[in-house]
Amino acid sequence: YYNNLVGGGSTGGGATNLVVNPGFETTTIATPGEPADGWQVLNGSGQFTSVSANSNSGAKAVQVVVPGTSPDAWRLQLITKAQIPVVAGKTYNISYFIRGTANTNVQIEIRPFKGATADAVIYLGGKPVTTSYARVQDTYVVPAGVTAIQIAFDLGGSLANTLFLDDVSVMDASAVPPPTGAAIVAIVDKAMKTHIETVLNHYKGKISAWDVINEPFAETGELRNNTNTPTPSGRTDIFVWQNYLGKDYAAKAFQYAKAVDPSLELYMNDFNLESSTAKLDAFVAMAKELKAANTGITGVGTQMHMLISTPYANIINMMQKLASTGLKVKITELDMRINPGGASPQAGFKASAYDLRMQAAMYKFVIATYLKYVPASQRGGITIWGVDDTSSWLNSSTNITENKLEF
Repeated sequence: YYNNLVGGGSTGGGATNLVVNPGFETTTIATPGEPADGWQVLNGSGQFTSVSANSNSGAKAVQVVVPGTSPDAWRLQLITKAQIPVVAGKTYNISYFIRGTANTNVQIEIRPFKGATADAVIYLGGKPVTTSYARVQDTYVVPAGVTAIQIAFDLGGSLANTLFLDDVSVMDASAVPPPTGAAIVAIVDKAMKTHIETVLNHYKGKISAWDVINEPFAETGELRNNTNTPTPSGRTDIFVWQNYLGKDYAAKAFQYAKAVDPSLELYMNDFNLESSTAKLDAFVAMAKELKAANTGITGVGTQMHMLISTPYANIINMMQKLASTGLKVKITELDMRINPGGASPQAGFKASAYDLRMQAAMYKFVIATYLKYVPASQRGGITIWGVDDTSSWLNSSTNITENKLEF
């Protein structure tokens, strides 16, 4: 849904270019004598080549050597190999970028098909070419019965010349282009505000605290975006608010939440704060900024999905820095792995009595450190992330044991 708002994802908004290999970038399976995949030379074999220089965009363009031996434009002819599906009654924008070593004119053809039957060709001549790349565009309203078209370029002429063709496009003119700049910021901001208001109004009077901002930072301390956010294999639909709204998204999110229910405790929450100093420092800095700006933030959460080998010094450092914000501090998702493989657990591992004693000691240390370094007035509470080992979120395999919890 959110990717559709910004014109991203496989079903995102905006027009789709229907031309195969429109920038002539792919040349891996081109038939000998043809310049690029998806394109066919009808006349003028040997005069069309793919070149890595003189492109309008991307890495390649098609170079056309015009001998100047005939005034007939069709004697140098390049056509889209596959038929381009169109819908009767719709308008399509047909465009391309072209330049030459000398000024001239060229012609394009729209070749319609009614099913398997070719219909009358439409000739669009007198298209200007200058020595600099320029976009040439025409519109085509699809007649009744027409189901597909091909686009042909007639590039011959009596003037010896060298032409460069790139970025051919056939697009549905009715499709709305994806938003950019200030427009995309406004759309995403409105969507975030709607999400926050909808959730909090639904649970109003039923909850006392809410995690407004969850996992905002990468391990390096950078704000997450659509690129540095871990994505499950095969997924391309990642959407991260701050990718579009920037750092200010955090302040707005808290302000929107506070406006709905000023009585709520409003938290920012993240994981690995006990293991990544860069992430912890960025998290604490943002919390202090949000508090100073009176956005409505009242607490910070540390998830603490730990290993029993986590250094004690890291835990102490984290508790001290979180307490320094002056906000409430909550341990939000506490569990700890015994399996020595950590994030890549060893199959068949069985915890020994010694391992379980070490885990108990670590649980005790975490709680004691929290009570020692977080003043009573700032303690937001501790949540253990599960009831017992068998129901833990980390049970992803029947041959993997983690022993994360106390029971």
